[in-house]
Amino acid sequence: MVLSLKKGEAISLRKEENDLSQITIGLGWDMADPVQKKGFLNALFAEVLDDPSKNTEDYLITRAKELVTHEIETLKLLAEKGKLDMEQKNVDQVTNIRKQFHVK
Repeated sequence: MVLSLKKGEAISLRKEENDLSQITIGLGWDMADPVQKKGFLNALFAEVLDDPSKNTEDYLITRAKELVTHEIETLKLLAEKGKLDMEQKNVDQVTNIRKQFHVK
């Protein structure tokens, strides 16, 4: 059975009314650009890694509003920095744990 819904329409997914042994859902309206979303979150993450005092609701909301105005290329650069920072922090943590427990 195939159903097509328009924005605002609904369907019941109650077990008693439908056979839900297999279901596939596709969404197609108002989709966010995944690259932009990733850049946005990684940019915020990088800032918090650099300065943990920024990890507050007020700062993150204010900064998120600012980041929304940036071009996608700027967000990509900020995202890459966040990704590299996170990877380096992980390497540093593993190195410290290995030293602490004398593991090669």
